[in-house]
Amino acid sequence: MTIASKLQSIIDSKAAIKTAIEAKGVDMEGVSLPAYANKIAQIQTTGGTGDHLVRFIDFDGTILKEQWVNTGESASPPETPIHDFLIFQEWNHSYDDIQNTTDIGAIYVTSNGHTYLFIKLTSGTGLTPSLFLKKSNTSILTIYDDITNEILATNSISGNVTITLSFASYGEYRIRIESEGLFGIGHGTSSSGLLSSGAYSIALQKIFIGTMVRDLNSYSFYTCNALQIISLSNSINNCYSHIFNRCFSLRAVNFPSSVSSFSASIFYLCYSILCVTMPATIINLPTAFFDSCYSIAQLNLPASITFLNDYSIRRIFTILNFSFPKFTTQILSECLKDCYGLRKVILPSTILNIGARTFEYCNSLSTIIIYATNPPTLGTNALNHYGLNMKIYVPDDSVSAYQSATNWVSWANAIYPLSSKPADL
Repeated sequence: MTIASKLQSIIDSKAAIKTAIEAKGVDMEGVSLPAYANKIAQIQTTGGTGDHLVRFIDFDGTILKEQWVNTGESASPPETPIHDFLIFQEWNHSYDDIQNTTDIGAIYVTSNGHTYLFIKLTSGTGLTPSLFLKKSNTSILTIYDDITNEILATNSISGNVTITLSFASYGEYRIRIESEGLFGIGHGTSSSGLLSSGAYSIALQKIFIGTMVRDLNSYSFYTCNALQIISLSNSINNCYSHIFNRCFSLRAVNFPSSVSSFSASIFYLCYSILCVTMPATIINLPTAFFDSCYSIAQLNLPASITFLNDYSIRRIFTILNFSFPKFTTQILSECLKDCYGLRKVILPSTILNIGARTFEYCNSLSTIIIYATNPPTLGTNALNHYGLNMKIYVPDDSVSAYQSATNWVSWANAIYPLSSKPADL
């Protein structure tokens, strides 16, 4: 090994160590190499003190940085990552005035504004995939083989269009979509997602959304079972129902700040999804939004969400603790039903209603912490099959009110004052 290569190795190692320390929430600005040991010693305390954990997450689910901050304080973002084909646009949620545990996602635009599809064609799919798009006007849309720059198809029709491509052999391809006008993904039905719901739906491996895409129509990626990675740009305004329904391999999604609302069942049966970040413009979590997302271990919703619809977080088996957003008022029926591993739930002072069967079959649930002074309405069987020896902690002056309130009275012996809650809860 030459002296030059040894020096480069030291430089690379220093950069890697710096990145790792910063990812644990320690500020490394202006720190020289001899002082790295002192900064490493700070990791344990810096990573665990404060009211709320803030996580900065890349589009592929990589956690770029974790930092604990107190209520009302600001987190500090990591350096923005560099990726092929992508340019960083924004963090999808403010990192100032943190009000609860928060996940913040990195949003990118493609370097030329075009949309890229990474597909794999096999004997199980075929060689003639069709793309289902919805164009806003008659402007020209051109599809290229991005490797050879060969034009595969052009289209100048407005409305729902189906564009069939033809390839000579099986293999992996990178498709580039250039459009002079706005367009949406899919036609809006379960049989007309981006690559339909037939054999070709399994061909999509990865997609980077460009600047001319405004709508993710219903069933956009329905049954795209091999889709693992997606990057959404902040050109997207509308996210309709069932977008990722049955995307069994999808790992993470960061929604841009341009999205202000969602529709139902967007992640239904996304077995492998690990994290989803969304902007502070979201106030309503729709019906079945995370239904049967078995693998999510930590779910941090923005504080802006006040309303959680029916079974919006049902059947997440790996989640252990869940804090409802700070300003939640309404939780409709079966919201957390069948979350078998759930052990602790925290409800804010604003909560007014807990719907029927909300915690039904949450058999491991042992702790519920409620900060509402007035007992919220408790629906029928909301605590059916709760965990053995469960304790419900409520404001000290409200214990009697909870113990005598409708449906709460059945759990009177499990209701305790907040002052008696162990410090480690």
